[in-house]
Amino acid sequence: MKTHNILLIEDETVLLDSLKVILQLNNYNPILAENGTTALKILNQQSNEIDLIVCDINLPDISGFDILQKIKSNSALNSIPFIFLTAYADAKDIQKGLRLGADEYLTKPFSSKELVNVISKRLLQQNT
Repeated sequence: MKTHNILLIEDETVLLDSLKVILQLNNYNPILAENGTTALKILNQQSNEIDLIVCDINLPDISGFDILQKIKSNSALNSIPFIFLTAYADAKDIQKGLRLGADEYLTKPFSSKELVNVISKRLLQQNT
């Protein structure tokens, strides 16, 4: 069975480490990026190896919204499922994220079960 590579884009180190553990415990391979610049470099170098992206919106260099727009405008990347995981819980932000092309929008706080369910659902849809 293939281990899925999940790109995690999160600037809070403690949360990034927690997400890494959650994914590893559920047989996913987390690839970590602490900012948007690093994430975009990883995507450009490993685009065909990334199965799904989990991204915060509030990042120190590039917003998650801008990252999503760059991904959706790149034909090599635009089919990778994209999930926002953010504290931005306002309906306006959620609508913006979905309008830009996010597949899912989870708000913090979240449960590990909720995150894993959304990831597995998206990966199943991607493979059908």
